Amino acid sequence: MTRWLVTLTGTEADLDRLVEWPDGDEWKIVRDPKRGVVLCGARFEALDDHGSLRRSAEALIKHLNRAARYHLTDFQSVTLGTTVEQGQGGDQLAVLGHDSVHVHVTAKVIVTPHVHEDAVITGAPTQSDTPQPGVDCARLVALLEADHHLTVALDYIQDSDDWGNSYKAFETIRDSVGSHAALLKTGWCSKRALDRFTRVVPEHDDWPEVEQRMIDAEGRAFVLDLLTKLISYLNSTTPYPARAPW
Repeated sequence: MTRWLVTLTGTEADLDRLVEWPDGDEWKIVRDPKRGVVLCGARFEALDDHGSLRRSAEALIKHLNRAARYHLTDFQSVTLGTTVEQGQGGDQLAVLGHDSVHVHVTAKVIVTPHVHEDAVITGAPTQSDTPQPGVDCARLVALLEADHHLTVALDYIQDSDDWGNSYKAFETIRDSVGSHAALLKTGWCSKRALDRFTRVVPEHDDWPEVEQRMIDAEGRAFVLDLLTKLISYLNSTTPYPARAPW
């Protein structure tokens, strides 16, 4: 059986924090005395060529970056550098290119805005190097692999902090449960907060007075709270380990 190592490149701070992560069920990130920080583990042992390894590693590293940016303050990204095949005949290397799985970050993931007292938002997450309650970094990677809606929502919320991306993330979370009505049935938000977030801003001054739509910061906090609750729900219902589709 081939033992594969996938070298990771990035800032020393980012690499150090990944090494300190708990290991996944079928992968781990360690410091190799010859290669530096590497990704390895049982997930890769059944693969028999560099191409298959690259595809598997790229998909996993994208999720590692998503999970790390959700949990860790000012995390940028790590990229795939080389694959190393360790066999009886010695190491064989294949250079894959540092840009193959780079994800550009244009904004921090988590904000802590002032929230209006009527927003009915609880527990909006904040950035720290401490895993969110109920799910550690490795478990979040497994949940991302198991649920496409979570991956898409996290991509939207990590891309930028404007209203458009917040709303797209909301739509993805809503679609994960089915509809506005189904979202309310989960108890993840109040009808008042949902109405304030989804309200279309009136274009004419002579419209009857209506409750004000959330400002951008409130809306982002609302969506981040829904995202936290989706992660908590998936963590309680997704079998562990959540197997990747390769």
